[in-house]
Amino acid sequence: MKRIFLSIFALSFIAISCSDSPNNSAIPNGNEPSLQTRCGIIFDGQLLNPISEDSGMEVYGASIVDSNIYRVTLDRRTELVYLHGTRKANNDEVLNFESSDSLQRTLENVLSNETNLFVPFNNSTCKVSTPYGEAILGNIVSRSGQSLSEELLEDGELLAADGNCGEELVKNCYEGIVQD
Repeated sequence: MKRIFLSIFALSFIAISCSDSPNNSAIPNGNEPSLQTRCGIIFDGQLLNPISEDSGMEVYGASIVDSNIYRVTLDRRTELVYLHGTRKANNDEVLNFESSDSLQRTLENVLSNETNLFVPFNNSTCKVSTPYGEAILGNIVSRSGQSLSEELLEDGELLAADGNCGEELVKNCYEGIVQD
């Protein structure tokens, strides 16, 4: 009886380990920490929610460049990050003081809630040219699941946007945040 049980266990283990399931490190497998935002994030063409903490990079600092563009300090480098699936709510060329002050408060609120943030981002083919240089598309998310994009949409600073890198996957949810 013991041999039969061990044989069934061994066959089950082999069947599980040889399955055709995709190996996507952004999808939590239950073993690593994960977080959840209201809408999720787009990662390599998929909408993910919850998000594996392994799908992003630690953020050591962030500063405002424009309403939906942030300069983010990652491990040993700085990146320009364009908040994926968003566009400016106003068409001003330059940030005005009121808008800048509101953005700063929201950024500080997201940063102060957690000591570490990370930027889940897409593959390198999804980049955007901005007046400030080439930016990667991504989201700044706290470990408790607070999304900078979602907070700025809720504050009326950003709107949902179309694009060529899966933005349609979060657009309806983002529009719902704006309408609330």
